[in-house]
Amino acid sequence: MIPIKTTFEDIDKLLAFLRPNFGWVSLTKVKANLDSKTTDNRKLEAARWIGLIKRDGQNVEITDAGRAYASTQDPAERARIMAGLLAAAPLYAQTVEWMYHANKSEPTKTDVGDQWYKHYSELLEGAQGAALGDGVIMFMRVAQAAGLGKFITAGNRRPETYFKGERPAIEQFYNTYVLGKPADDADVATATPRIDVTPVSAPQPSGPSPIYTAPGAAAPVQAAPQVTLQASPAIHINLEIHIAADATATTVAEIFKNMRKYVLSDGTAEVAEGDE
Repeated sequence: MIPIKTTFEDIDKLLAFLRPNFGWVSLTKVKANLDSKTTDNRKLEAARWIGLIKRDGQNVEITDAGRAYASTQDPAERARIMAGLLAAAPLYAQTVEWMYHANKSEPTKTDVGDQWYKHYSELLEGAQGAALGDGVIMFMRVAQAAGLGKFITAGNRRPETYFKGERPAIEQFYNTYVLGKPADDADVATATPRIDVTPVSAPQPSGPSPIYTAPGAAAPVQAAPQVTLQASPAIHINLEIHIAADATATTVAEIFKNMRKYVLSDGTAEVAEGDE
C-alpha cells in the first residue's frame, strides 16, 4: 500500500529513536519506547516505502538516508535528502514530472488523484477511494519536506486541499533528477565544449589537420587523400613545323589551313563550310 495517514512528526519520532541503534531493532523494543500512534503499522510502512527504514518481519532498521535525515536539523540538507528519496519513488517522481510539464505548480488533491487514477494506476498498489486521497495527501507532505512547496489543507475559505508548489524548486528537481543536470548549475549539461582555435598568424603544423573529438564521442575517421587514376592510355605528340624564311604568306596560310583540317580536327567532325 502507498503511504497514508502519516505526518513528519511521526517519522521524526521514529527516526530519532532508531538513529543511535545499529542493525536491526525489534518492534517490541520500538513499541515499548514510543507511543502507539507513532508505531502504528501505517506509519512504519510509510517510513519504509519512502526509504527511511527497512522492515524484516518483527524488526526494523534505519537506512543510511534515514540516519542522515535524522542527524541534521539543517532545513536545506533535510530537503536535499528527502528530494533524493522522492525521486527514487516512481509514483512521486512521475507526479512531480507531470507538474513540471503540465505547468501544475499548485495542483489540488483532486488534480493529483485524478492523474494517479488515470495514468499511474499500476503504481498505486491497490489504493482507491479514501485510501487514494490519503495517499495524495502523503505525497504533498513529502513534496513539502523535499522543498518543492507547501502543503495547504482545506478550510478558511479554501474549498480543497492543494499543494502550493514553488516553480523554481520544481524546475530544479526536474533538471537534477529527471534530466540529470547538476543541481547547482542546470545549464552546465547543455554547455558547448570550448575549443581552442590556433591564430592565423601562428605557424601551421605540417601534415593532416587535427580533428576535434567531443568528449565521449567516437573518434572520427580521417578521410584518406584522393588519388585520381586514368584508366585509358594517353598519347602525347610533339609536332614541329619548319617554315622556310622565304616562304610567302600564301604558303604559310595554306600550311595552317591544312593543320586545322588534318591535325587539330578530331577526325570525325566534318570541316565547317568555308574552311575548304
